[in-house]
Amino acid sequence: MELLIEYYQELYSKYGYSPKSLGWDKGKQFLRFHQLTSEFKLNGASVLDVGCGFGDFVKYLQVNQIEEFRYTGVDLVEGFIKEARKIYAGDYVQFYQENFLAFEAKEGFDYGIASGTFNVKIEGLDGYDNIERNLKKMYQLCSKAVSIDLLTSRVDYTHPHNFNSDPLKILEMAYGLSKSVVLRNNYFPFEFSITIYKDDSFRKETTVFSEVERSFAWLGNK
Repeated sequence: MELLIEYYQELYSKYGYSPKSLGWDKGKQFLRFHQLTSEFKLNGASVLDVGCGFGDFVKYLQVNQIEEFRYTGVDLVEGFIKEARKIYAGDYVQFYQENFLAFEAKEGFDYGIASGTFNVKIEGLDGYDNIERNLKKMYQLCSKAVSIDLLTSRVDYTHPHNFNSDPLKILEMAYGLSKSVVLRNNYFPFEFSITIYKDDSFRKETTVFSEVERSFAWLGNK
């Protein structure tokens, strides 16, 4: 993990508060956030952001006029967390500088996201094992759903320091946690997202997931 921290600290020293410090040369964070959370009911919700960077998901929530949310961001990089604490403050926002796998949450969360958190190769660390361990912990801590955004291996070009994930392998991990899963590869050609819903129960009478029935009650009578 030290090499990963050094990699991002070097970017931060070079670019400061910029998407480039997070490894995004073209930005577009809000589009990623939208894809990850477009079906989430975020008003009044608690959100866990793994690999939060500068905590800009808080700005996304504010711009979209999400009310009474509670946000917790976790990141390895000291510079990112210090910057995040300068930009976003309030009782409803908390930032922690540590490895998420060692993070001890004081309480659970409604939703969890990780945007681009697992896109860098780490020497001596199996990328898929790292994703799976973090994904399982996110899923355990969150009561409603988790979403992650990743670089896809279904491309004709990869950068040597990037970890490009096979969507089918990540989908298999997701199905190991829940039957209610969404894979999206229709927003960027080089990225995809996986959303996993915690409640995958359904009634035999409707064969509709309970979460969907609660959102669209009329389906139960049609």
